[in-house]
Amino acid sequence: MHQRCDSTRTMPLLLLLLLLLLLLLLLLLLLLLLQPPTAAAAAAAAAAAAAAAAAAAAAAAAAAAAAAAATTTTTTTTTTTTTTTTNNNNNNNTSDAAVAAASTRIPLLNTIQHFLIRISPYLPSSCIMLHPSIISTF
Repeated sequence: MHQRCDSTRTMPLLLLLLLLLLLLLLLLLLLLLLQPPTAAAAAAAAAAAAAAAAAAAAAAAAAAAAAAAATTTTTTTTTTTTTTTTNNNNNNNTSDAAVAAASTRIPLLNTIQHFLIRISPYLPSSCIMLHPSIISTF
C-alpha cells in the first residue's frame, strides 16, 4: 500500500515557507523604497548631460559639414570621424555613470535573488509561479 499525503503535516510547513517568502518580499520592497534618490538622480543628470553633449556635437557636426561641403570633401570626412569619436565617448560615459549608480544596491539584491533561486525547488508550485516576476524586478 502507498501512503497518502497528510495535509496536516505539510500545510503548516508550506504556510511557513510562504510566510517567509512574503516577509522577504516586504523587506525587499522596503529596501527599494528607502534607497536614497541621489544615485538615481545622479544617473539621470549624467544621462541628460551626455544627451545634451551628444546633441551639441551633432549640431556642430552638421554645421561643420555644411561649411565643409562648400570647400572640400576631405575636410568633411575628417569632421565626421571626429564627431563619431565624440559621440562614442559620450555614450560610454553615460553607461559608466548608469552602471555606477546601479551598482550601489546590486549586492543585496543579488543575495536575495540567489536565495530565491536556491529555495525555489522546495516551494509549492504557486510560489514558483511567482518566482520569475520576483527575479524580473532585479
